[in-house]
Amino acid sequence: MLPSYFRGVQLLLLMRPYAAKVVVAAVLPHGDFVYDPSLIHGANGSTALHGNATLLAQAITAARPDLLFLTTPHGLEDTHDFLLYQNSAAAGVAHVGQDLHNASFPTYDVHLSANASRPAASALVEALRGHAHVSGLLAFADAEPIALRWGEVIPLSFLAPLLRSAPLLTCSIPTRRLAQSGAPMTAELLRLGGALSARLEAMPHRVALLTSADLAHTHLPSGPYGYSAAAAPFDAAVGRWAATLHDEPLLSAARALVPRALSCGYPGLVLLHGMLTRASVFAAREWRPMEKGPFALAHPTYYGMLVAGFEREGSADRRARRR
Repeated sequence: MLPSYFRGVQLLLLMRPYAAKVVVAAVLPHGDFVYDPSLIHGANGSTALHGNATLLAQAITAARPDLLFLTTPHGLEDTHDFLLYQNSAAAGVAHVGQDLHNASFPTYDVHLSANASRPAASALVEALRGHAHVSGLLAFADAEPIALRWGEVIPLSFLAPLLRSAPLLTCSIPTRRLAQSGAPMTAELLRLGGALSARLEAMPHRVALLTSADLAHTHLPSGPYGYSAAAAPFDAAVGRWAATLHDEPLLSAARALVPRALSCGYPGLVLLHGMLTRASVFAAREWRPMEKGPFALAHPTYYGMLVAGFEREGSADRRARRR
């Protein structure tokens, strides 16, 4: 007889209830200042980032997802493969205040734990078996939660109440993203994004697509990566993409700038763009930026951050009818 978790995988592959679909998508930062604007006295757009992240979390919750698919550039990373976490629980800590790069500042810890869906992760790994460079990762024989850190804890902290009912499925981006901040991976990321959405859409879940991302890390000469004139136009290009979901700002303008702007989040943004615009299960322009926001784009210190949400055509009307 098959173990119960393998039976669960079979059910996930065979069942497709009517209401199951990808229902909402979002970009959330993982930098300290979106979580705690008081670190810099609420200056330089940090308060707007925090406030809009809070509003975006409410919009995500209102979409009633029962599975949170999170991509992260700072998780447990393979050198080559995208990793889908297969543990049934996840837990970890973010050390808030480290981004000040001030040894005299007392950092503090933010803890987060979440249930995760091992059957969903295993089903997705199996469904993507023919796709290059995707593997499952099971830690500690599933006897303990798999580790989370700032790249997951900070964005998920805004969704802590939802995590009590919606399990997490985490995808980490490989370390080869570090070469030119992932610009050479663009075509691969778009293909994988389309494949991921097709598989997630077919699962018996209402799925939220969450992308953990920060933008250019070269806004200030005093920052750890120095200054680049590419930082501001890179962030502006990403902002245009988030406001339109058009290809050019992200795949042309931002891609040309990112090797100098240095963005950990660029590969995740391209992957999300592939999920929303390259999946055969979605009609052309089926996804759009959330009407009237929430939206915020700023660089409180040396790195930029974006808060942006995306919805399927007609979802805004459905939300209005529920009010």
